[in-house]
Amino acid sequence: MLQKYPNAAWRMDHNHDYRKLRKDDPSLKAIAAFLNKLKKRYPRFIDIKKTGESVGGNDIFLVEITDKRVPDENKEIPFFYACEHGDEHSATVTLLKVMEWLMTPRAALIREKQKVLIVPCVNPDGYETFHQDNMNGVNLYADYSLNAPPAQPESRAIAFQQKTRDLLSIARRHLPGHG
Repeated sequence: MLQKYPNAAWRMDHNHDYRKLRKDDPSLKAIAAFLNKLKKRYPRFIDIKKTGESVGGNDIFLVEITDKRVPDENKEIPFFYACEHGDEHSATVTLLKVMEWLMTPRAALIREKQKVLIVPCVNPDGYETFHQDNMNGVNLYADYSLNAPPAQPESRAIAFQQKTRDLLSIARRHLPGHG
């Protein structure tokens, strides 16, 4: 997959096998399986939707967590997303743990009062290759402007959610100390 990064390959240190750095992190396939397992186990609380597609053709998933027995009107909508930088695997893993916790009885009031939106991995191509930028060599964190829509499909997927929802809050998760 690295050959598909002509604009960003200069940032890669080809002397290291990055799979060793992330050997304990879930693959994109494992993340999708985890989400599907949650959906199957807790269909009353979780929906999974495709909110976009990366430059490399990987799906960008939006997870909606709420108690579906309670009408959505008047529910607050917090929005969390992670892994704009593909090398920030801990951010994705953190949101997977948050999703797991949101299924517990201790989170019942949150599910009743809120519709929690989570995009666990904004940059799946970078995640897969342990590369900060997307396949076009763009830092997705810097792809937002007050004067124009984002140029990259991954950023547009996030901007769409922000633009089309009445969000209570937005939290983007990076590595500790990075945002």
